[in-house]
Amino acid sequence: MLDARAVARVDPGGMRDIIASLPDQISAAAIWAEGKARAPIAEAQRVFLIGMGGSAIAGDVFAAWVADRCKVPIQVVRDYRLPSYARPEDLLVAVSYSGNTEETLGATAQGIKLGCRVIAITSGGRLGDLARGGGWPVFEVPTGLPPRGAFGHSSESCRRSEASGRTETCAVTSNKPSPI
Repeated sequence: MLDARAVARVDPGGMRDIIASLPDQISAAAIWAEGKARAPIAEAQRVFLIGMGGSAIAGDVFAAWVADRCKVPIQVVRDYRLPSYARPEDLLVAVSYSGNTEETLGATAQGIKLGCRVIAITSGGRLGDLARGGGWPVFEVPTGLPPRGAFGHSSESCRRSEASGRTETCAVTSNKPSPI
C-alpha cells in the first residue's frame, strides 16, 4: 500500500480520490436525473454528442455503451462545427463541464440555428444559459472538479438522458480521434 504522503506528493490535485468517487458520482447523477426530460432519440435521424477534452470522454463512453442497440447513428463531434449533413431532425447532446468551451458552444449554436433539438450537460456557463433560453433540458454537473474528474456525472447524465425505445443497431462514429 502506498503511503498517503507519497501519494499526495505525486497527486497534488487529488485525482486518485476523484477517481475513487466514480461510483458516488454515478449514483448522484442517477438520483438527480430521475424524472428529468429524456432525449427525443426516437424522433432523431442522428445524434451528435458535442464536446472537447475531458467532457467528450462521456460522449465516447455513451456512444460505445449504446452502439449495439441504437437505431440512429451517433457521432461524437470535437469541433466548432457540426458535420455538413447535420439537419433539423438531429439531436445534439452538448457536453461542456465549464459550459464555456468555445468549440462546443459554436457547434451547439450552429445546431440551434439549423433547428436541432438540444440537451446540455454542464455545470453552468454559457451552454447552460443557451439551453435554458431555448427551453432545452439541462443536466447539471456539480462544480469544483477538473472536467475529466466529472466523468461519472457526465457519462451517467448522457446515459440518463437516453430515451427508451429506439435502442437497437446504432452507427457510432467520431470525426476526430479520442485524446485518450
